[in-house]
Amino acid sequence: MEIEAEPLESEKAQWRQERMRVLDEWCEIELKGSDALKGDVTQEPGTETDTVASETPLQDLYPLLAGPATSSIELVEGDGKEPSTSQTQNQNQKSAGNRSTFNRILDICLCRPTKTQMYPLVYTQKSLIIKLAQIPYDNSNGTHWLLLSDYFTNVTRVMSSADDVTLKPSRVGPHWVTVGFQSASPETDFRGCGVLGLLQMHSFTQRIPDNVLRAMVLLATTEPNVSTVGYSFGNLNIPGLSLPWEDDTWHYPTSISEPARIAVEASNGASDYGNKFGEPVICGFARSFGQRLENGERSEYLKPIMFSGGIGSIDEDEVRKLPCAAHQKVVKIGGPVYRIGVGGGAASSVSVQGNRENQLDFAAVQRGDAEMGGKLHRIVRACAELEPGNPLTAIHDQGAGGNGNVIKELVEGHGVTVRSENFQLGDPSVSLRELWTAEYQENDAALVDPNLLDALQAISKREKCHVSVIGDVEETQRVKLIGSDGTVAVDLDTQKLGEREKKKFHLSTVPRGLKKLELPKGLQVRDALSRVLKLPSVASKRYLTCKVDRSVTGLVAQQQCVGPLHTPLADVAVVALSHFDT
Repeated sequence: MEIEAEPLESEKAQWRQERMRVLDEWCEIELKGSDALKGDVTQEPGTETDTVASETPLQDLYPLLAGPATSSIELVEGDGKEPSTSQTQNQNQKSAGNRSTFNRILDICLCRPTKTQMYPLVYTQKSLIIKLAQIPYDNSNGTHWLLLSDYFTNVTRVMSSADDVTLKPSRVGPHWVTVGFQSASPETDFRGCGVLGLLQMHSFTQRIPDNVLRAMVLLATTEPNVSTVGYSFGNLNIPGLSLPWEDDTWHYPTSISEPARIAVEASNGASDYGNKFGEPVICGFARSFGQRLENGERSEYLKPIMFSGGIGSIDEDEVRKLPCAAHQKVVKIGGPVYRIGVGGGAASSVSVQGNRENQLDFAAVQRGDAEMGGKLHRIVRACAELEPGNPLTAIHDQGAGGNGNVIKELVEGHGVTVRSENFQLGDPSVSLRELWTAEYQENDAALVDPNLLDALQAISKREKCHVSVIGDVEETQRVKLIGSDGTVAVDLDTQKLGEREKKKFHLSTVPRGLKKLELPKGLQVRDALSRVLKLPSVASKRYLTCKVDRSVTGLVAQQQCVGPLHTPLADVAVVALSHFDT
């Protein structure tokens, strides 16, 4: 299968130049809003460039969008009807080549005017342009729908031929596709987008070359945007800062880092990885707790919690995996096999719950590689953008249990025979047990259509990220691992997993001997406030935010630091799904 080439550098440069010109023309109106149009224009209106009075009725300026058979006022009020395809074509033909006052007004709104045209028209039509900018998009408005239909047609025209695509312009999402979290109601289409925003996108699709538009349309598919993190650790015990609830006689395992070190270095790692990968950390939580309970039990986050989550977008068509079928290829995508994450969380918990007090299990510790994570993501994204030729029919992230778990889940209901020599080894001394159980990061398992395997391998070669074909899906419900010497290291009957008795939970309520809240005698408000503000859960989170960039990718609309002097006070984080969002 041929992989379509990306736009030439000269074409990219041409688009960038056009984009900068557009931004330069629009910046005054965009930054100042409608106030930019309300100010006095020093240049007097010219009679040669515009002869329409300043109070021209709005409906008289929309004949090209509404058509002669439809009242133009529907652009504002709406009639709830969707025009037919033939009506769309007729109206497009009638509008071709006609330079009405409405066209010249749109030249201003869409950043395409010459200065000799712009100033007089802004002067005479400023109230009309302001009104145009304030009109919300209405999915039930027939004229709005017509504009959206034409816009969607322009986009899909460059994606495939008219013979093999069925246009459904009444159901497109915020980025010309239906996104996974979009409501089934058509009212969610272009929710929050004004008619002017739609006109801007419509004009954009008509002005740039098809191959550049195709490349930009594909940017709207599967894409991570930002991440959220959380840290739970014990009492900080900061030297020189003794807090009333801390007890410096408490013992901490030497196999675990001190809570203060975790608070600093865990956030360093999360932010560093996120920024390198392209998922800046823009929200989260931090909790510190350590206390001796009434029954004498010590309750503390000795083993810390490092929570992380990603926020992104995905096309609706890519949300569900396809059924597993015989003869599909089972592949591993991503970094090579290392002795990393062997035993996962269970192994790292032994140092807390078991008898390995002074031992560090380095094999159980994860080691992130943001560069490899980016390569893996670009492969998955490129495959999603090949729709309907996506070679990936199902994909699972490798987590706890390593290959022994992810491959079993991937071929559920079927079987596979895996050969160890088909894996790419980063460390040749890795044993079969480690290969089968290690949770090495930046690696996915996927099912691939055998007819599209060449496309996947071509993409992986471009991204310099290895793809290993480790086996074929079989009708048998057995997962086997064959060593390089031919020995059968694993022979798992997956049917047995479904026959296991379900785990039962016996729930009961344990009464707690709680006491009434009693404030210490003589406690002053200032002292109480000082204690509360020193709790890491309440105190300033500057130590988590001000040391890193929180706006990587240029899509972050609001991050944590919204207070004076970049004080992190935000209770909400906002990210745009694309650079075209308004």
